[in-house]
Amino acid sequence: MKRIRTLIVDDNACFRNAAVEFLTRFEQISIIAEAEDGPAAVRMSEELTPELVLMDISIPHLNGLQATRKIKQQQNAPKIILLTLHSSEAYRLVAKDVGADHYVLKTELANKLVPAIDQLFGI
Repeated sequence: MKRIRTLIVDDNACFRNAAVEFLTRFEQISIIAEAEDGPAAVRMSEELTPELVLMDISIPHLNGLQATRKIKQQQNAPKIILLTLHSSEAYRLVAKDVGADHYVLKTELANKLVPAIDQLFGI
């Protein structure tokens, strides 16, 4: 099975560590890097060409929505799933406007993230 090259972007190291620990249980996912702010996410996406970026909205220097917009302008842009605590419909609408492919609440990560990934990649 081909593994989905994944970049995790979150400014909280504890969350990144937990997400990596959770996602390494799934053979279809390969974590290739982690970033803690928007500029690093944009740079790593360009340099490492992941197939999937898991992006928090509330990250420093360039928020996740702004970073998503910039990454989606890259050649061969990856799929982007926003992982966030922001549950309001307004954030979901902006996420769609900037090109996010999916939106998952961090509180629902255990149940909804992997099915969302599988759906995006036709697994």
